[in-house]
Amino acid sequence: HLLSEVMIVKGALVGLMAAVMALAFYSMGDISLAASLGVSVADLERDLLENAVAAALHLGVGALGIWGSNRPEKIMPFFVVSAGALALDVARIVTGVVASGALLATGTDTLLDLVYTGSCAWLAWKVWRQPRELVDKGLIARQ
Repeated sequence: HLLSEVMIVKGALVGLMAAVMALAFYSMGDISLAASLGVSVADLERDLLENAVAAALHLGVGALGIWGSNRPEKIMPFFVVSAGALALDVARIVTGVVASGALLATGTDTLLDLVYTGSCAWLAWKVWRQPRELVDKGLIARQ
């Protein structure tokens, strides 16, 4: 439950950051903000879109986690999304290492995301397996 709440807070913070950047982008004029940051307008627009999508995904994943945290029969959507995020994090790290040749070039945020999404996927798997393990051990009756 706590990891899902952290995911929702992370989504809210990323969304707030994207909203502030979008406000600055459209109020200052796209060319002047991009020039002050040293990036192209297309790159800045892509980053804003990526952050908005990431915020929505974090909020959705957090909601799925809370929904399924105490209901083992409803945890599978959270597990699937967490496992997908874990696979994407692994792909980002592998491509970063291949492109730069160094593990630290991928950034500590990516490594922390890897640990976080791995923890979410592992805990979701444990919650999903929990009643099956109890039935298999004969501690509860099959329903």
